[in-house]
Amino acid sequence: MVARRKTARKSTARRKTAARKTTRRKTARKTVRKTARKTVRKTARKTVRKTARKTVRKTAARKTTRRKTARKTVRKTAVRRKTAARKTTRRKTARKTVRKTAARKTTRRKTAKRAVRRRR
Repeated sequence: MVARRKTARKSTARRKTAARKTTRRKTARKTVRKTARKTVRKTARKTVRKTARKTVRKTAARKTTRRKTARKTVRKTAVRRKTAARKTTRRKTARKTVRKTAARKTTRRKTAKRAVRRRR
């Protein structure tokens, strides 16, 4: 009589099934990783685009502000120039008036002298 084994041998079929299961799991993990990478890349692209849009918007805003400021400065300069022109004109007129007044004074003096001479 042949002695029987106490532990039954696992059948090859069962072992093969287990192996297949492991392989399937491995492949699934690989696929998941691949998909995840793809998704991450996609999201990254999206984020980059978003950031780029933001940057462009900011740059545009800066440009607009610069233009606005330039306009303001030009206006200010123009006003300053106008004021300066007005001032010079006023000074010129004042000089003219002073000259005229002085001339009148001289004439008056001359006339007075003549009158005095005539009286004598």
